[in-house]
Amino acid sequence: MNIAYIQIQDFSELNFDDLYERSKDAVDASWPASSTMTDAERKAAMIAIIQSGINNEWPGLNLHNQNDRYVMVKMVDIATEKEMGFVSGYVLSDGTLDGRHSLVAPDDSGSRNYLYSAENRLARDGFLIEIGVNKSLFRNIPIDSIFHKVLRSRANAGAFELLEDVDSPTLGPAFRNVKVLYDI
Repeated sequence: MNIAYIQIQDFSELNFDDLYERSKDAVDASWPASSTMTDAERKAAMIAIIQSGINNEWPGLNLHNQNDRYVMVKMVDIATEKEMGFVSGYVLSDGTLDGRHSLVAPDDSGSRNYLYSAENRLARDGFLIEIGVNKSLFRNIPIDSIFHKVLRSRANAGAFELLEDVDSPTLGPAFRNVKVLYDI
């Protein structure tokens, strides 16, 4: 599967509801088990956080500077034009994408392995270079989540180098902030 990374300027350029539903298994697997939020509350909270970035707000937890810029990108399967993913966050002055939220849907076979293909990495790296990013910071990831395990297992295997994996200063030791340096 060939993926195109397309920067969007408005949230309406993304079919968030459809992408959220198709990505829900990964959201569920990476959401804190102790959370009492309903699915509707969780989805609304994600939208609110993404919208706060669009409004250039960083709600108290992760300060940024006025020169940082907010980006949103959708990942689209070139053959089907189906939206396969979404990432939003601030590009910091040191070339770090400080992420807000991301969603990634499985392909038709139920797999997300296309993310690790040479074709996808080439497209991702080209996009990151285009927006001035060479690092990503993933905040507040549950330590027992699949997402954290994938980041740890894929680190230093040619796609990126793990720079830090530390306790979340806002949510404590059950959550991690992970920073990676891309091999681009």
